[in-house]
Amino acid sequence: MVDNNKMPIEVKKPFETVYELKNEVPSFEEFMKTYEYDANLNYDDLSGGGIGEVKGYGPCNTCGNPNITFKLAMVLHCWTKTKGVTVYSTNRAREEATDILGERGHWQDGPISYFSMPNRRRLVDRINRAIDDHINRGQNVDRAVSSYEND
Repeated sequence: MVDNNKMPIEVKKPFETVYELKNEVPSFEEFMKTYEYDANLNYDDLSGGGIGEVKGYGPCNTCGNPNITFKLAMVLHCWTKTKGVTVYSTNRAREEATDILGERGHWQDGPISYFSMPNRRRLVDRINRAIDDHINRGQNVDRAVSSYEND
């Protein structure tokens, strides 16, 4: 009988290939000469946090004032679960508020309803106040809102 435990095993060493890249950036005019429009591209499937969603903290581009910033973390609580998301525009905050009340998308409950409607309403009220502070009062918003009663 052959003892397979003593068979030699080929060990391959990992390797990396290094390429030298030329650091050539075409001018806008050169780029436009070779640019081809593709009518087959479809961006309709991008929703919510797609390419158009700003992933950094900076001027709000949805309220009309580029001198103020908007960053809002939203957290929905219950006894055993927590759901949350951070948004960087007032439009996205409104979309999330609608989803919270409608129990859609990220804010949807499973077969057991963990998140009560009073908690949902409390969180949406706080989201709306943050949007109001930003748009109507011209304030920078960089805060978190939650559904806790005492927050």
